[in-house]
Amino acid sequence: MRMRYLCILTIFFSWQSSLSAHSFSVSGVIEGHANGSVKLAAIRGERLVFLDSTRTHEKGNFVIPVRETYLPGMYRLQFGKNKFINLVLGHENIRLTTTFSDPSKDLKIVESFENTLFRDVQKKEAETQEKLALLQPVIDYYPLNTEFYQEAAKEYESIQELRNRFYEEVIRKNPDLFVSKIAAIKKEPFIKASMKEEERLSFLKSHYFDGIDFTDTNLFRSNVLTGKVFAYMSLYSNPKYSRKQLEEAFIRAIHIILFYASANPYTYDFIAEFLIGGFEKFHFDEVLTFIAENYESPDTMQTNPKREALKHKLEVYKKIAIGKGAPDFETVDLTGNKLHLRDFQNEYLLLVFYASDCPHCSEFLPDLHKYYKSQASKKMEVVAISLDKDRDAWEKYVRDGKYDWINASDLKGWDSPVADDYNIYATPTFILLDRNKTIVLKPLMVEEITSFLKNN
Repeated sequence: MRMRYLCILTIFFSWQSSLSAHSFSVSGVIEGHANGSVKLAAIRGERLVFLDSTRTHEKGNFVIPVRETYLPGMYRLQFGKNKFINLVLGHENIRLTTTFSDPSKDLKIVESFENTLFRDVQKKEAETQEKLALLQPVIDYYPLNTEFYQEAAKEYESIQELRNRFYEEVIRKNPDLFVSKIAAIKKEPFIKASMKEEERLSFLKSHYFDGIDFTDTNLFRSNVLTGKVFAYMSLYSNPKYSRKQLEEAFIRAIHIILFYASANPYTYDFIAEFLIGGFEKFHFDEVLTFIAENYESPDTMQTNPKREALKHKLEVYKKIAIGKGAPDFETVDLTGNKLHLRDFQNEYLLLVFYASDCPHCSEFLPDLHKYYKSQASKKMEVVAISLDKDRDAWEKYVRDGKYDWINASDLKGWDSPVADDYNIYATPTFILLDRNKTIVLKPLMVEEITSFLKNN
């Protein structure tokens, strides 16, 4: 009998524990998404960390429990390619309705004070940006001594004041809610209508981060801090700039960004990682080298694998900058023979990192091979290093392309030591070396290679 009571008590407390572990939930209806997948992800800067998933019922309704381990911050409900809504998870239930066709526009918060407020913040931001964009040409170009201009100037300044007062009120009334952190980031410097374009840009560059708390690591659980950094970078962009001018401008911006980020070592690493990821996508190697050479995270007693990985990546960038000696490597050719960089004595040597399933590689490699074959005296040799793991796929790619340059692969994919030694994060990647194994060019296009060789 006693054992029976013990079993009942065990079941009861397990049930209670289960309830406490899932005391809140995200639920609702997604019209037009019957029996479909719904995923919950945490937003970490520009990264998504998927946490849970479920499927909708026939009417599109769903429920996802909010676990105690989910810290307050921004989260994403994703239910299709480019179909998602961002929410703020805190200590309350969230109920919503939306449509699969236009989830953001049709979103209605049925239950959740914080998400109603978050929705208001989003609307205020969109409304403010739209109005300012419409007024900006008038402020910049309309005759100053007209009544119309004077009214437009008053409205221009009033819109900014109303936005910032709205955000200040959100923060004052809700100091403990995560949405107040979002509102604080959304505030922007007040721009006088009388400022000329160049003066306005200079003022924004100097005051854009005023009032931003770079020591608040809670902001990592959202995309607002990285969004603020991205917006600041855009102040330095200019469609008339050459690639080199653009990199130089971004380097000036990064110098300032990292200064502010140095208020906290974790913020510094978080933003440095964000910047590196962004500039890697565009192959802005000069910018990446600058970050690597100027990376000085404030001292902290705590180390972790993520920080060590970041430091390692930055150390490699310093080593593979243009003008530096290329690191030696060992790999294997198609016949199984070992290859080392030191074995090559060509006037120029082009390292090509590619993969058989890379669409861009299939666009660039045929043109490169055509130039390779056209060389009268073979001024440049090519070592094409595949990041494949499947030998058959690699061999077929080489055979189909008739690539009779030096083909190599250790068949370790992205885990290849040579890929790590050269910080390869995308394919194709080209690195041109001279006879002394010095890196002389990191081209994006085949035309850059041919032009360099023609003039050297």
